[in-house]
Amino acid sequence: TYTFMWTVSGGPGCPSTQDIVQVTRVSPPTPAVAGPNQTICGTQAQVQGNIPAVGTASWSFITGPMIPTLSPLNNALTVSNMLLPGVYKVRWTITNEPCTPSAMDVTITVNGDANGGILNGGGVTVCGGANSGSLNLTGHAGQIVRWEASTDGFNTFTIINNNNNIIGYQNLTQSTSYRVLVQAPGCLPAYSTVAVINVTPAIPPVNAGSDQNICGNNAFLTG
Repeated sequence: TYTFMWTVSGGPGCPSTQDIVQVTRVSPPTPAVAGPNQTICGTQAQVQGNIPAVGTASWSFITGPMIPTLSPLNNALTVSNMLLPGVYKVRWTITNEPCTPSAMDVTITVNGDANGGILNGGGVTVCGGANSGSLNLTGHAGQIVRWEASTDGFNTFTIINNNNNIIGYQNLTQSTSYRVLVQAPGCLPAYSTVAVINVTPAIPPVNAGSDQNICGNNAFLTG
C-alpha cells in the first residue's frame, strides 16, 4: 500500500489543507488451469481446477445441449445429468478484484450409445466361384471399427479391416454372412444387422464322351 498526501497551502494567515490518498497494489490472480477435456458415454464427468495462490476461484456452466447439474467441491467439479448427447463446456475462473480474471474452459463431449445400423445388399443367391457384389451399411451411429465375415453363423469369423460403410465381395465359394462392428468413443460397441450372401455350388464341367461315327442303328453314350 502506498500513501500520498495532497496539500493546498492557504493564503496569508490561513491554514493549509491536506488530504491523504492510499493506493493499494493488488496482485493479479493465479492463472487458471483446468481439465481434462474428455469424451464420455454416460451422463456424469468430473473435472479439476488448480488451487489459486492468489484470488478466489469458481466454476460456471458456459454452453451445451442442456443445462446439467454442477456440484463443486473445493477445486473439483462433478457435472451430472448430461442427458442429451453433445458438447458441454464449463469454466474455471480465478478472480482478484480489480484485476482481470483468469479463466480456462473444459470441454466434455457426451456420446450417445452406438447403433450398429442396417447392412443392405444381403439375401441374394449367387453361383459359387464366379460372383461379385457389394454391401452397404446405413443408419449407424458411431465409428466403424471393422467388418466381419463368417461361413458358420459367426461361431468363427474373419476380421476385415475396413472402416468404410461399403464393402465388396467376389468369387465366394460358400454361403457367407457379414456384419459390421460400430463403436462411439467411450461407449460399448454394437453390431449391425447380418447380411447373408447365399452361394449355390457351381456345376462341375461335364463330359459326354467323344463324338462317334457309326455304321448301324445303335450307339452307346456315357457322361
